[in-house]
Amino acid sequence: MKIKTNIKDTKIAYKALQDYLIYRKSEKDIIAHSTQIILTENAKTKTGETQEIQGIKIIGTYPKMKTQTIYKAYMEGRPIAGGAELLVKNGKIYIYEKENEEKTDDLKLPENIINEVMTDKEIEEKYEVNAKQFKNDISEIKETEKHEYKNTILLTKNAIVTLYKKEKTKIETEINPLLFILTTQEAGYIWNKNPQEVRASAIGSGHRNARLVEGKDCRKSGKTWLITTEAMYRLFGMPDTQKIKKYYERFANKAMKNRNCENHK
Repeated sequence: MKIKTNIKDTKIAYKALQDYLIYRKSEKDIIAHSTQIILTENAKTKTGETQEIQGIKIIGTYPKMKTQTIYKAYMEGRPIAGGAELLVKNGKIYIYEKENEEKTDDLKLPENIINEVMTDKEIEEKYEVNAKQFKNDISEIKETEKHEYKNTILLTKNAIVTLYKKEKTKIETEINPLLFILTTQEAGYIWNKNPQEVRASAIGSGHRNARLVEGKDCRKSGKTWLITTEAMYRLFGMPDTQKIKKYYERFANKAMKNRNCENHK
């Protein structure tokens, strides 16, 4: 799924993207088409009939059955039927026929985002801590800054700086890198591909490797290869929509858990 935007401030565009991915209400407008998501400002709305779908009021020009199909596809992260457009604006949802688009540009991930995450093994080696100490250390780290899949733990550099460099100022990241970086094993699971095929692309074998740039699209962290979701879309197309949705929902739940914890401090 391509992400496009006409928001000039990249930092604001990244925040809107993150809000979209973790199902958080965005201050910016979101337009969904068959093959892309557009993050924009001041999107124009149309008048239409208000219909109630799954308890949600939707303004649109399609019959109720088609409106329901389009809305369901959007909520499940699947491409919307060709010719249709879904707009989320100020908490309201509009569905109607697609018209001429405003000029937009592809929203690219930050150049160094692959370096904003490290595995537990790389951290243990770099900072000379044993596995037991590391697991004890990360107990205080926010849930949104760590992720575990099949015994491999990923941590953001913000969290690492907090733990081991003891600096007052953390690395500034405009978006949570864990939303965009996976181990090749988890990427294979989400895209329904053999993890060995994904790993082969990352380490430099196979015809797909010609489309990857080490240090930007992938890198080795400890004994584990990491890869960006952007590279996965480029190499393998759409992921399993239910699996990618569950992955993002995990971070939405973690964000809510963090807010609840902070409210009770």
